Amino acid sequence: MNTPKTFNRIWERGVIIEPLKKSHKNKEKTYWRTKISCKRHDSEREDIIPVVLPEKVKNANDFKVGDFVAIYGLLRSIYSATAKSKIRKYVYAFSMEPADVENTRNLVVLEGTIAKPPVFRTTPRGKEITDLQINTGRDTNACVCWAANAHKVKDLPVGQKVRLRGSVQSRNYHKKKDNEVIVFPIIEVSVYFIETVDAKEEKEEVKISSPEA
Repeated sequence: MNTPKTFNRIWERGVIIEPLKKSHKNKEKTYWRTKISCKRHDSEREDIIPVVLPEKVKNANDFKVGDFVAIYGLLRSIYSATAKSKIRKYVYAFSMEPADVENTRNLVVLEGTIAKPPVFRTTPRGKEITDLQINTGRDTNACVCWAANAHKVKDLPVGQKVRLRGSVQSRNYHKKKDNEVIVFPIIEVSVYFIETVDAKEEKEEVKISSPEA
């Protein structure tokens, strides 16, 4: 049985809000971590996105808090015993460069399979959404489809191949346990375009231009 082709890429722009510090070492390679604040294009809200980058990224040590940067990489999701939700989500950066503060467009492109049954629900504000878990091989990322897209995907089966575009957003989920309220940081993709992929399209290479194009 052939393994479905997958795709996972992100172009993110924002302001560095935490100093870069060493995150961990893996196979003698050093990795750095920071956080960036990204303004949503359709509101005044800002999303706080964790970023991990290898030491080999050009001029990584030269960036400081307040710098506006453009990041190209992928959306990573890994098990972590120290994370409150047991899943650690972040942007893994292939590159990080100074950017034009006037251009705040952010883009995520995923192509993968539905990992769990879709969950259709109505928010307290009356908006209809469908929660999806999309597996892109190594990573499984939470995605939220709205309005017509929510109805489009709510009955799709587990294993269905899909292709989507959206933007990464952050929020806090509050869970009450005994007399304590635990806050879980959530990183998810807000989807504005999604389509199913059939066997014929499976053979086609995914070609996506960066947001600057």
